[in-house]
Amino acid sequence: MQLELPDDRIIFTSIDGPWNGIRFDFSDGVPPTPSNLHYCDISNSKKYGTNCGSPDPESSGGAIYIRSFSDLEIRECDIFENVAMGHGGAIAVFDNSNPLIEKNAIHINYAGHKGGGLSIINASSPSIKGNRLYENESDKGGGAIFVGTVGGSSCSPNIIGNVISKNSTNGVNNTHGEGGAIFICNSKSKLIDNTIDNNNPNPIPGFISSTDYHLSSASPCINVGFNSVPMTTIDLDGFQRIMNGTTDYGCYEFGSTPPARRSDPNSLVANDDITIYPNPATDFLIINTASEQNVDISIYSMSGQRVYLSESCLISGEKIISISDIKQGVYIIKLQTQNTSINKRIIIQ
Repeated sequence: MQLELPDDRIIFTSIDGPWNGIRFDFSDGVPPTPSNLHYCDISNSKKYGTNCGSPDPESSGGAIYIRSFSDLEIRECDIFENVAMGHGGAIAVFDNSNPLIEKNAIHINYAGHKGGGLSIINASSPSIKGNRLYENESDKGGGAIFVGTVGGSSCSPNIIGNVISKNSTNGVNNTHGEGGAIFICNSKSKLIDNTIDNNNPNPIPGFISSTDYHLSSASPCINVGFNSVPMTTIDLDGFQRIMNGTTDYGCYEFGSTPPARRSDPNSLVANDDITIYPNPATDFLIINTASEQNVDISIYSMSGQRVYLSESCLISGEKIISISDIKQGVYIIKLQTQNTSINKRIIIQ
């Protein structure tokens, strides 16, 4: 399944009554097909099943139900006004699934159990990156996101660079524990560079506006973070972290600029038009093009497993890609343009 047309969005909804959402499920033994769900609008799915605490596709995953399905990307979708009486008003992720859920708007969804926006249970290590989750609601915990385990299984999602605002559970706005923003139960989650708004009309973080989560110049969140806390070296805009000696709270660094291009003798000159640097790299790679080009970017382990994919990137000058969630090792980066295919070895430290 490949749905990825930025200029011609695909709409999944119903005008004659609710429907039952989209299902990616390998638990029935049918081999999964690598799938991309990009640039879609998904709304008005309603699941009223009664098995609310179980991975039941009739009650969980209002818009998207994922179970035992790993090779899946959900990117740049608008997912709104969906209902699940169980887990995951918008998306439920169960049982050894490792999807990439990135840069989506997830809003005004409802879960009768847990995870108004997302519910992640026994799902190994999915990546939840750069999404905006707002005005979602659940009855029993995690207005925006619920993470948990059942039966001794593991669940270690990477929750990175999301903007989480105005979510609630039982009327409690954006508090941890069983409150409105994130409820993590018996699991190890990596939370890095997320911005959580406490729904104050004059929010303490000092955002620029109610819809722009960059920090204003008067924000008390500037230069009060903890440099020792694990985080990426670039913020959600791809700009440098730690300005003036101390990082800021939130997913955007105030007054930051793109990383300066390095004069690096180990830069990879892919051809006359494309340069990749730094190499070795730690948290990010920069791809520089001499002219505007559409580039498909893939990174593969030496065993052939794809660990990164970004398709149809329009690059004019520099493109910064985050590799902070890729393990240390030697990899092959593949750049595919209209006219050429380039493969280079990189080292991630």
